[in-house]
Amino acid sequence: MKRVFSLLILLALFSCKKTEETEIPAEEIVVTDSLITEKPSELFGTIYRNITEVASLKEYEHQAGSIIEKVKDANGDYKYGLSQYGNDKNYILLFDELIREANNPKPKYKILDTLNISKLSIEENIAICTCRHNKIPDSEIIAIVKSQANDGIEFYTNIVKAWRADTKTQKIVPIEDLKGIDCINEGYGL
Repeated sequence: MKRVFSLLILLALFSCKKTEETEIPAEEIVVTDSLITEKPSELFGTIYRNITEVASLKEYEHQAGSIIEKVKDANGDYKYGLSQYGNDKNYILLFDELIREANNPKPKYKILDTLNISKLSIEENIAICTCRHNKIPDSEIIAIVKSQANDGIEFYTNIVKAWRADTKTQKIVPIEDLKGIDCINEGYGL
């Protein structure tokens, strides 16, 4: 009986030790620089119909919005969108999932991720859902573009920084290689 009891104690000790070795604490990864902050969003999971329902965004004004055209839901409706809000200090972009309700044509929005961008210089603009990669439209791309001396061009090619509203991971991720990205000059031809 003593042998069985001793064997059980040894097994318990070995199994506890093994568990301790394999448990690795997850580290929070926060990347920041002077232009933007990329950190886990405190707004993640917030559902709203109107931005005024989100207390921390009441000071922001709606500036732009667009649908990400790559993904549709089972009913054929677009599933994701990007919205740009700003105030006198910075811009915030919301990567949203559109939530459709029966008998209501207006969707609700669920915030998946956010991107904060400090105020830009006078010649810089934010482009959402209007960029291309290697001349192929890619509505997941968000970019800061620098206008060029001759704004009579159809596409801006001077890309300062870019991100992807990745519909697979549901996160906004930085794009490291900016080669091949250009964005529509929305004032072209006006």
